[in-house]
Amino acid sequence: YRIKATKIGSDTATWSNEICFDFEPVLYLPNAFSPNDDDNNNTYIMKGGALKTVEISIFNRWGEKLFVGNSLDARWDGTYKGRDQPQDVYIYYCTYSGFDGRKYSTKGTITLLR
Repeated sequence: YRIKATKIGSDTATWSNEICFDFEPVLYLPNAFSPNDDDNNNTYIMKGGALKTVEISIFNRWGEKLFVGNSLDARWDGTYKGRDQPQDVYIYYCTYSGFDGRKYSTKGTITLLR
């Protein structure tokens, strides 16, 4: 960021020193969703900010990968190969990076409610 100052009534302009802000990435991963067509939490979505990259993988209890998303716009609708998955607890593994070049990872569970 920089600030430009101009003298009133003239074309004289001066610029301030430049300052940069590097925000640490923030990622919110809900722990439940309910794909039951009631218009509330029907898809699993991530929220975040200051993210350069993000990738989430969701697995069932047997380790089968059901979903991969690689943007904050990625949404899991609770299906795999076109079939509704049962109400259960699923595992996620998520990697992401910030604009500072640092890499992060997190893992946890998601409860699918029907």
